[in-house]
Amino acid sequence: MGSKPIGKIDDSAKEFVIKSLRGDETHGFDLDSIYSLRTPEGKLQYIIFEFLKCESVKVDPMTSEPARYPYNWRKFARLYQIASALEAKLYLVNYSDRPADKDKIKVMLVDKVDFAALQEYDAKPPSQRPKYLDYIKYAN
Repeated sequence: MGSKPIGKIDDSAKEFVIKSLRGDETHGFDLDSIYSLRTPEGKLQYIIFEFLKCESVKVDPMTSEPARYPYNWRKFARLYQIASALEAKLYLVNYSDRPADKDKIKVMLVDKVDFAALQEYDAKPPSQRPKYLDYIKYAN
C-alpha cells in the first residue's frame, strides 16, 4: 500500500498556526519533511529533511553551514533529538532560488550533535560567544 504523491504546496496549516499565536513566542519550528520507507529487511526507516534556504549574499548553498549561525543551534539540536528518537536519518539540504545558484545544492547527513560544545557556548555571555561553532558532525 503506497501513499499519494506530493502534488502541491500547502502552507495553510502554517498560516493557521501563525494567525492563532498572534505573535506569541513559542520557541517552536516546523519540520519540513518526514518520510518512511521499508528497508530490505522489512524494518520501517524514517528520513527527515530540513531545507535551508540560502538567502545571504555572503554565502551560497555550498558554503552555507549551520555552524555559521550558532545562535540558531536549538533548532538543529531539536531536529537531531527528534531524529534520534525515531532512529531516523536527518538530512540538511542547502538550496537557493537565486539564478546564479540554481544548480548548487548541498546535502548533509547529520551524524551527531556536540551537546557539550553547545552547553559551553550557552554558558558564555552573548558578547563572548563565537560567531562560528562547529557543533554538528556529518556522516561521510
